[in-house]
Amino acid sequence: MNPYEKYYLRQKITTAAIAVGAVALIGGGVMLWQPWNRQAEEETPEPPPVVEQEPVVEEVKPDLTITVAGQKVDCMLYRGDGWTIPYPMDWTVEEDGDSVSFIPPEGSKDGTCLTVTKSDKPAYNGAFISANDCEVGGEAGFERLFYYGDARGFDVACKMTDEDVEEYEKTMTAMARTMTVGDERPFASLYPMASEPEWQLVDGEVVLFLDKDGVDIESIAEAAVKSRMNGWSNEKKQNFTGQYRLGDPQWASSYTCVAEEYVDVFVLSAEYKVVDGKANDVTLSEGQMIRNGWLSDEKSVLYIVIYHDGSSVKRNTTVWSEPGYRGAEFVKNVIG
Repeated sequence: MNPYEKYYLRQKITTAAIAVGAVALIGGGVMLWQPWNRQAEEETPEPPPVVEQEPVVEEVKPDLTITVAGQKVDCMLYRGDGWTIPYPMDWTVEEDGDSVSFIPPEGSKDGTCLTVTKSDKPAYNGAFISANDCEVGGEAGFERLFYYGDARGFDVACKMTDEDVEEYEKTMTAMARTMTVGDERPFASLYPMASEPEWQLVDGEVVLFLDKDGVDIESIAEAAVKSRMNGWSNEKKQNFTGQYRLGDPQWASSYTCVAEEYVDVFVLSAEYKVVDGKANDVTLSEGQMIRNGWLSDEKSVLYIVIYHDGSSVKRNTTVWSEPGYRGAEFVKNVIG
């Protein structure tokens, strides 16, 4: 073998040995150091930054506006079963069976609020407005009632504490007047508005501000008391002297859109003198008591209904009933 052949043979052996060695290293699990691969492993890409997005709040837009003292008030529209009523955007709604209350800021369901109550058996067919003093949330207050009775009856009671009357009376009135029942607005054209009358006591007589001659409530009350006592049985009459005394009349309620006249209602109590020594012979009903020789009945008071046209009294009527007797039942059974 000449020198050139030896050289080429040596080169082939060396190359083959390197190749076999490399395969052995890889097959044996030895990782060769490769800078380009190492760099790729060490430089793990950072995750993209997390961008916090504020929740999207959908803007609540008003359904309509009502006019209160010449100002437009944005309102939502409450849709009931066959009826609707607007309420200001910052008021809340509470549902309770057949009643829905619309509550102004800082009001409450038992305090200042407007409440719609529906009934499938209305006490009176027709529409009217009434007003009366009442307790609202444990405080002295005022109530204006819008009533509608047809196939169904609706009471729209606007109750306010005395402190809230000035702020909310016009708003609640506008809400009631805009209420729909079916395709109608039953309260939109009802006039005049029922309100507390301007009245005062003069020498024991009730005088309405609009009546120049005054209203002799005492004479009306005395006639009603005498008529009642005359209706007693002879056995009952023997226990009483025939004397009676009347409490001061108080305004109970007012009604419009029922009769041709404006209607003001006053209430007072009556007591009857018991014959000395006969107290044990008097049969007492619930709510009755004898005190200092006088029989009183907290379950029965006298209502005096005055019909007038704003300048003079046209007629009157009386009814004995429980205190707080008013609304549709009073209209049906007394005013008619």
